[in-house]
Amino acid sequence: LSASRNVLSMTTDSVSRKLGLLDGNVWGVRAQASFVNMVEDHGAGVVWDVAWSVELWARGYRFFRYRSLATRTVYRLPGGLQTSQSAEERRDLENAQIQKLSQKHAGLIHFKEKPNASLSTMLYSFSAVGPEPLIMQRPEALTAGRRYVGFALRAMTPA
Repeated sequence: LSASRNVLSMTTDSVSRKLGLLDGNVWGVRAQASFVNMVEDHGAGVVWDVAWSVELWARGYRFFRYRSLATRTVYRLPGGLQTSQSAEERRDLENAQIQKLSQKHAGLIHFKEKPNASLSTMLYSFSAVGPEPLIMQRPEALTAGRRYVGFALRAMTPA
């Protein structure tokens, strides 16, 4: 599971199997103790979700990203990086860490300069690696009764 915070990337009928961001606030994986330790560079905290996603993929782990979910986390109390540095300082640290990641995993992530990007946008892009998405079958409309009863009894994907 990887719920995206970007509602524009939502779709109701596909499950992505390509490399992409696993948001640290919502990831439904069966966590192993070694997962947290995959991000070896402790300075990567400013880009931890990006680093963790790349490290998982580089070590052979694959994931499904359900694109029909969107989440937004609201922190009620200030803390962490937002109180210890300015947005410009954080951007400089993010850029440095993303460039390190792109050197370590050149086939998976690239530093991508975006001149008009806001300070809250990280400057990276993932490589397009991974299998095609799973496309789910649309429900057949029924005229009466429970509309989706037949839908629950058949396979959603060819797998």
